[in-house]
Amino acid sequence: MADDPAEVVQIARGIATAVAPEDGLTDTQAALLQAIASALTGVDVDYRDLEPLGPDELAAVLAGKET
Repeated sequence: MADDPAEVVQIARGIATAVAPEDGLTDTQAALLQAIASALTGVDVDYRDLEPLGPDELAAVLAGKET
């Protein structure tokens, strides 16, 4: 489904960073986001181990630039 699994992971990092409370994603959030990513892209993303990705870096990913 996804053309570029690395891009899916980058976008997942941005989403996780945006919605996570200060102490990180809850197990429920991580499981739900993982299920959504898998259903939409076919890429299995482990949201529990993602490094944060700030808004400027996410914007670069969405614009097709590498971070």
